[in-house]
Amino acid sequence: TGWKAKLVLEALWGECTINEIDSENNYSHFQDNSARKRRIQKDCAEQINELYAWIGRLTTKNEWLKKSGL
Repeated sequence: TGWKAKLVLEALWGECTINEIDSENNYSHFQDNSARKRRIQKDCAEQINELYAWIGRLTTKNEWLKKSGL
């Protein structure tokens, strides 16, 4: 537990950021998984919206082609 205390003191004294401590010590408990999950969910939602927009454009073109007899 001594190394944990050292890590906390380094962070408190501002010698290292939490991310630096995490990467140097390969200690994954410092990662903010909730922020990562929110970022991934946002990216997925944006991709889904883009796909729905693309489907809408293709559907409109398809209907126009059917009506024009092409």
